[in-house]
Amino acid sequence: MSDHLKAFLSEYLEWVDCGALNEEPFDRYVGLCTNFVFWDGYPGVEALKELKKAFADDGLDKAYPFGGCHMYDNEQDGGVLHLNIARIAWVRSKVAQFEVV
Repeated sequence: MSDHLKAFLSEYLEWVDCGALNEEPFDRYVGLCTNFVFWDGYPGVEALKELKKAFADDGLDKAYPFGGCHMYDNEQDGGVLHLNIARIAWVRSKVAQFEVV
């Protein structure tokens, strides 16, 4: 995993753990991919490919990895994407992996 993606995931997790205030660069109404774009301005195609590859490597859907599109839409409407247990667990697991290494 690139240092760039590690930094994003660490900062995203810190944001969630600190109460996910709806302040830049993160947003409760979008998932990890769009928050990655907000965080970096625009990370470029390769960076987003790396994030989506990380989803796929863990057997997750590249587009809607944490519950499918209906769940995403419902959570987005409610502004609670940041509370998705699967999303938080996945990010936490990735951060734990590279903190150990």
